[in-house]
Amino acid sequence: LVNLNASTLALVTYSSPASITRMCKKLNTSGFSEFKKKFLDDLRFNQYTYLTPVFSAEDSAFTTVNKMTILKIMALQEMTENLDYGQLKRILDKISTASQIDIFASSEHMYIAKEFAYYLRTLGINALIYTSTNQRYAQAVMADQTHAAFIINQSGYTKKYHDITQTLRQNHVYCIGISENRYSPLMRLTHESIVIKGQNISKTITNIMFNFNLKGFLDYLFVLLYTTNDEQFEEKNAQLNAFIQAFENHSE
Repeated sequence: LVNLNASTLALVTYSSPASITRMCKKLNTSGFSEFKKKFLDDLRFNQYTYLTPVFSAEDSAFTTVNKMTILKIMALQEMTENLDYGQLKRILDKISTASQIDIFASSEHMYIAKEFAYYLRTLGINALIYTSTNQRYAQAVMADQTHAAFIINQSGYTKKYHDITQTLRQNHVYCIGISENRYSPLMRLTHESIVIKGQNISKTITNIMFNFNLKGFLDYLFVLLYTTNDEQFEEKNAQLNAFIQAFENHSE
């Protein structure tokens, strides 16, 4: 198929170029060129679904790196295929209208959550995240119905996050849970449940892949927010740059 055009494909299939074009249009493409591109893209992408990478001490560095690449491609493909776009819109609306975004994350996911909070703040969205347990409980107690909260816990069974979520719900905070287990105690409490999977190969690899998918999902959210608030972002960025410039001029 790579080296064929509509006419040569018609020749080898004993049909006509017009029949090939009609078939392509029935498959929601504009013609053979678009059909061929999408077909070959899918073929290259889906080849990974037939591979089950198993890491071995005998693997070369090249083999190990390629196996990890395959795992990440498979993980992103699975996550994007399972995205609920109606749910995404609800979450984006809540983030955009909330007076504050409270983020609670286990220590192993903290650096990803902190990066997400930083990105939200670049859009002028008030996002807070604390590292100590006492601060997290205080944050939950002080939250109110104008807030929205992300609770990130891989297993969904850690008691302190269950307790924090209960407190948030009592304060009528809109809760978005992120875990690998849809039926965990945490996810049963949240308004929105985002299931993010690792690859069940070993505990370490599973944790790595959960973090990879977590960052991917939060990056999706940020980019969607950025594209709908780019003018506001540029305005705030210009104000910040003007302030920095004025401060530097005053210092001189």
